[in-house]
Amino acid sequence: MTRAIDLRHFFRLCDGTGILQHATFAVPCRAHGYCTDDVARALVVAVGLRELVAGADRERLVEIEHVMLSFLLDAFNPALGRFRNFMAYDRRWLEEGGSDDSWGRAMWGLGTAAAAGRSDGGRRLAREVFNGGRPARRSMTSLRAWAYGLLGYAAIPETAVPGELHDEALELVDRLLASYGNASRRGWRWCEPVATYDNAIVPLALQRAGCVLGLSAPCRAAREMGEWLFDAQTAPIGHLSLFGNEGWCADTERRATFDQQPIDAASLAMLAFELWRDTGENEWRRRGESALAWFRGHNDLKTSLVDAETGGCCDGLTAEGVNLNQGAESTLVWLMARHAEVLASVER
Repeated sequence: MTRAIDLRHFFRLCDGTGILQHATFAVPCRAHGYCTDDVARALVVAVGLRELVAGADRERLVEIEHVMLSFLLDAFNPALGRFRNFMAYDRRWLEEGGSDDSWGRAMWGLGTAAAAGRSDGGRRLAREVFNGGRPARRSMTSLRAWAYGLLGYAAIPETAVPGELHDEALELVDRLLASYGNASRRGWRWCEPVATYDNAIVPLALQRAGCVLGLSAPCRAAREMGEWLFDAQTAPIGHLSLFGNEGWCADTERRATFDQQPIDAASLAMLAFELWRDTGENEWRRRGESALAWFRGHNDLKTSLVDAETGGCCDGLTAEGVNLNQGAESTLVWLMARHAEVLASVER
C-alpha cells in the first residue's frame, strides 16, 4: 500500500507571500527570502496533491495555490516577457529578469494551474500569465528551460489539438530532440557533452509531450535517455548513485560522486513512474521505486534524507554526510516524486 504523503514541512515553509527558499535544519530561514523557481514548484505540488488529501490539508493546499499564483503574477515582468526570480523577505524584487530555468519552471506551474486549478478565476489568471510568458520561449537557450516550459504546455488540453499552443510545444520538442541528436553517441544517450543537474526532466517532458501531441519520436528518445540515466547512475550492488555536482559526469568513466541532490532522484522517479503508467512495463515501476529508495537510505551513504519527525527532506548527500538543512527545493521535489508514485499506482 502506498504510504501517506506528509505535508507538514511544506506547510511550514509556506507563508502569505510564497515559500521560503531555505531552512536551517528544519527551521525556515528568512535571510534568503523567496524565489520563483520554488514558488512554481510549490504551485505544481499544491494543485497536484489537492485531490489526494482531505479536510484541513486540502483547504491549506487551495490557499497555497492562490498565494503562489499571486507571487507569479507579481514576478512576471511584461517589459521583458520574463519572470523575476529572487525576492527578499521584505518583498523587494532583487532583479528585473530571472534565469531561463525560472521562466521554464514558472510556465510549468502556470500551465498546471491553468488546467487544474481549484477556482475558475485562478485558472483564468494562470492562463493569462502563461500567455504573457509564451513569446520569451524564443530567447531561451537552456535545455532544462525548454523542458520545464514544455511540461507547462503539455498540461493545457488545447496543446493536443492543432493551433498555436500545439505548434509552440512542437517547437520545444524539436529543440530537445535536436540537442539529443547532436550530442548523443554510442554509450552516451544524452543531450549535452556533460550530464549535470535535473537531467531526467528532459525525457519526462518529451514523454509527456509526445503522448499529448501523438508523436512517437519524443517518446522513443525519452525511453532511450531514461534507460541510460538509470544505468549510468546505478551502483554495482543496485542502489542509485547520482552524478555529483562537484564535477558532474563527462562520461561514464569520469563522474563525480558528491554532492548528490534530491532534485536528480526526484526527476528520475517522476520519469520512471510516467513510463510505467504509459507502457505498463513493470521494469519502469522498479526503477521508480529505486529512485524513491534513494531518499529513504538506499544510497551511497546508506542514510535516509527523509525526516520522519518533520516531514521534510534534507538537502543532499555530501562526502561528509547528509546536509541536514531542509530547504524548499528538496522537500518540493520529494513531494513531486511521491505524487508521481501515487498517480501511477492509482492509474495502473
